[in-house]
Amino acid sequence: MKFILWCIMIFLTACQIPQSPKQQTKISRMILGAAGGHNPSFQLRPLQEITLENGLQILAIRDVSLPRIRLGLLVKVGARQDLESLQGLNNYTVRMLSQGTQNFSQRRFAEAAGQIASELEVEPGGDYTVLSMDTLSSFAEPLLELFNDAIQNPAFKTIEMEKTRQQIIADLSQKKDNPGVVAREEFERFIYRNSPYGFSALGTVKTLRKINKKFILKHYLKYYRPNNSFLAVVGNFDQDFLEKVKIKFGSWKRKDLPKEKEVPLTPASGFEVRVKFKEGLQQTQILLGHSGIPRKHPDYLKARIANEILGGDFVSRLNHRLRVELGLTYGVNSSFEARENAGIFAISTFTKNESVEQLVQEVRKVLKDFIENGINEEELAAAKAQYQGQFPHLIETADGFAQTVMVLKFYGIAPDYLTTVLEKVQDLKVSEVNQAIKGLIHPDDLKVVIYSDKKSLGRQLNSLNPILAPEGE
Repeated sequence: MKFILWCIMIFLTACQIPQSPKQQTKISRMILGAAGGHNPSFQLRPLQEITLENGLQILAIRDVSLPRIRLGLLVKVGARQDLESLQGLNNYTVRMLSQGTQNFSQRRFAEAAGQIASELEVEPGGDYTVLSMDTLSSFAEPLLELFNDAIQNPAFKTIEMEKTRQQIIADLSQKKDNPGVVAREEFERFIYRNSPYGFSALGTVKTLRKINKKFILKHYLKYYRPNNSFLAVVGNFDQDFLEKVKIKFGSWKRKDLPKEKEVPLTPASGFEVRVKFKEGLQQTQILLGHSGIPRKHPDYLKARIANEILGGDFVSRLNHRLRVELGLTYGVNSSFEARENAGIFAISTFTKNESVEQLVQEVRKVLKDFIENGINEEELAAAKAQYQGQFPHLIETADGFAQTVMVLKFYGIAPDYLTTVLEKVQDLKVSEVNQAIKGLIHPDDLKVVIYSDKKSLGRQLNSLNPILAPEGE
């Protein structure tokens, strides 16, 4: 699911929402034609949009190909709303929504969901949070009852809070055994510095012990509101069921939302290397990058295409140089991870402990060449074809299309994006992408995180003037 959500953020947008505070309905069917004659025309699924009086925006997408139904809720809150002293609060809060309601204990809720072969899935992220349940269409009404109850009537019982706290602490402990995850979190802290984007989404043992029912209830009441959410109804349902959804969720109480503060991010200049040690690591995890762009940046599509050539594909520049020519790694990739207010340009790889310095220097050489000499026509054509080939697959299922619409409504992308994106990609010129590259990638400002065994690493990084990462939980 996380990978799907990451992919969804890359491409699409949503249809326009009625502005009246009264309940309104709109049915849209957007046609996406071929881009430059390279892709066959295809038609997007019909999308019915309803705005309830409490501000909840419902997206109804019928799909009669299978006898199933899915309810998904995207709430516009994530780890970026956490305070540094309460890291992990949103993750803790949303996990508590599956731990019983005012009508069902945690055990009874799980049993009732199990009887319809379902469960409440929660996906807390950096920018937003998604909750979902699905089942066979014949169990649509019990699904609605359970899902609505979990959203509107959480119990936040003390005994379940303590169990959940211990589960999250156990997750933190397990995370330490995954070198890739440890290195990535250290990298994000390095890039985002004091920004909430750099906090731990799970929290720390210290902050988790501080979070009590008062903090969770306040967070829930502040952000988990209908006027801060999108609800997707997807699958084989009829109009009668949709009316029941509107009635159930129409009782959800709206609340004035707090004015959001923009996530602070001051890009740090200069080349810096941070090293974190763990005894016994057999290979070194390496991440390189710097602060990136928000999702609505005008050069976002150019960044996507440029990245495909740099490190987004097996035949990319980075993979060819580091893996094929030098044999320094079995894999390397790069990405522009665009978020609401800030993003990261990141290169991720691994290598033998004895080859760390060489790999870092080779990456810098590839980046400088990429900026100075740019891309060529052949590379651009291949990147366009790759992008255009991936695009339809992201929305070919009703679930994927629904998730796409919710996520890109969150990011506020222009309504005509769906109908123009492939054409815009096809129209990109080498000179335009090369010009964008110069403003998007900064080799002299790279921040590098190296996670390795100290003894094996030896003194090879002395020339890079590394600093030791601060101890964390």
